[in-house]
Amino acid sequence: MLDKYGNQATSFGSLADGSLHSMSFSTPNQPASCNWKLGTGPCNPSAATSSVTFRDKLVFDGSKLKEPGVIKWKFTIDGSEDDGPGGYSRSNAWAQFGASIGLTASNLNWHYVQNGDTIAGEIMMPGGPESTLELWVTAGLATYAYHGGSADYSHTARFSWDLPAGLTYWSQSGVFMADHPPVPSVPEPSSLALVSAGLLAICFRVRRTKQVQRPERNATVAHVARR
Repeated sequence: MLDKYGNQATSFGSLADGSLHSMSFSTPNQPASCNWKLGTGPCNPSAATSSVTFRDKLVFDGSKLKEPGVIKWKFTIDGSEDDGPGGYSRSNAWAQFGASIGLTASNLNWHYVQNGDTIAGEIMMPGGPESTLELWVTAGLATYAYHGGSADYSHTARFSWDLPAGLTYWSQSGVFMADHPPVPSVPEPSSLALVSAGLLAICFRVRRTKQVQRPERNATVAHVARR
């Protein structure tokens, strides 16, 4: 939204891709008599603020997990701030992922953030028949700009996660992270080594069996030929 003085603020979010966008720009254009630092005027209004949040309820189904797993999540901030010649700017971000609001694995609430900051955490997921876990996810982003400053976090603050292989979920909205399906966790190198060793053992066993059986087949054919 752009006002008649040139201040601009906009924000939007999407549950489908777990993203938040916020931008605030305050106009530096002022009458010659205006000096914010000295408090002289008159001055045109030069302030812009914008904020956005999303919230969703998730239910995880761990019935296909043979053992408990770990849900790893993070909320990454991407943006920039510019105070301009005489103004200032600020931005806030927060994220919660847990059993309920206020009971969370990790929470950064109304802290000043910078480009590249990450809010992250881990939650244990039980495994076995009838294993379920109900969680709430909430994230927010706000920007403020005054007297010619700007805060541009329209590039994206994005939620992402890694889920154990076999873990499924549904969301109250029906669309949470639908555009970015979770990537199953990659097995540890030791697990891959065991799998590789097992495959080699199977191949060796099959090859060994064929080598043992082949002489019998040849002997039978030779016996028939002699008749």
